[in-house]
Amino acid sequence: MQAIESIVQDRLCAPIAIGREDVMRANIKEYGLTIEPGRDFEVMEYKENEDWVQNFHACTERRGKSLSEAREILRNSTTTQAAMMIKTGLADTMVCGTIGRFHRHLGRILSVAQQDDGFDEVSALSIVITGKHTLFIADTHVTNDPSAEAIAEMTVLAATEVARFGLKPKAALLSHSSFGSRDTESSRKMRKALALLQDSHPELMVEGEMQAELALSPPAMAQQFPNSKLTGVANLLVMPNLDSAHIAMNLIKSGADGVPIGPILLGCDIPAHIVTPGTTVRGLVNMTAIAAARSATEAK
Repeated sequence: MQAIESIVQDRLCAPIAIGREDVMRANIKEYGLTIEPGRDFEVMEYKENEDWVQNFHACTERRGKSLSEAREILRNSTTTQAAMMIKTGLADTMVCGTIGRFHRHLGRILSVAQQDDGFDEVSALSIVITGKHTLFIADTHVTNDPSAEAIAEMTVLAATEVARFGLKPKAALLSHSSFGSRDTESSRKMRKALALLQDSHPELMVEGEMQAELALSPPAMAQQFPNSKLTGVANLLVMPNLDSAHIAMNLIKSGADGVPIGPILLGCDIPAHIVTPGTTVRGLVNMTAIAAARSATEAK
C-alpha cells in the first residue's frame, strides 16, 4: 500500500491492485495512508470468470492441467490473475513477487504466455548502482547453466535495456578465463557466445571471455589485451551461470553499498516483472517506473 501511495504521488502510472478491497482498506488505515481505492487506484477483486477459466485452461491443458485445476489456480493465484489481465487487455504490465518463490511466479506467467520453452528463453537483468559504477548483471535469477546461444540472446536483450537508461551498452562476457587463457567448458561457452554475437550483432560493443577485473579496469585491459573492442568500463556484465551472477550481484550490493534495482525480466512474451521478497518500498516504486516506461515505449 505504501508503494501504491508513492506511485500515485509520483504519477508513474495508473496502478491496479489485485486482492480484497476490505483488506486493502484495513492496511491503508493501519499505515495511516491517504490513498483511496477507486479514486487513486483501481481494485481488481477476482470473481469467478468463466471466460478467463476457459482461456487459461486453453493455455495449460497440454501441460497436464484439467479444467478444475485451471479454475483453482486462477482463483488462488494473483500472479495468474495479473497475467490474464494483460492477456485480455485490462492492464499493460505487471509487478509481482513480494511473497513466494521467483520461479513459481515465473511459471505462472509463462503458462499464460504459452511459452513452452520459456525458462530457456527468459532471463533476469539486475542493476546495482554504486558510488563508482552503474552495473547491469545477467542472468541473476532464471537459468542455472545457460547455453552459449542463450547467453548471446540475453546479451542482446540486456543491451537494449541498458540503452533504455540512456547509456551506451558495453558488454563483457565474464569468466575465470581471459581471452583463451584457460580451455574449460565454461570458457569455451563464453567464447562461443562472443562469436555468435559478433556474427549476428556486429554493431554491439561486446568482448570476452574475460575476468571481471579487466571488464572494470581499462588500464588492466589495455595491458593484457590492447586490441579489445571494449573501450572504457563495461556496464553490462554477462555471467556464465546463475551462481556467478547471483553471487556477484549480492557481493556488489552489500560490499559496495550498492542500490539494487530489478530484476528486469527479459524475453517474456508478457510484459511482467518479478521482484524478490526482500524488495523495499522504494525498490517496488523503482521497478514500477521501469515497467511503466517499458510499456509506454513498446506501445508506440
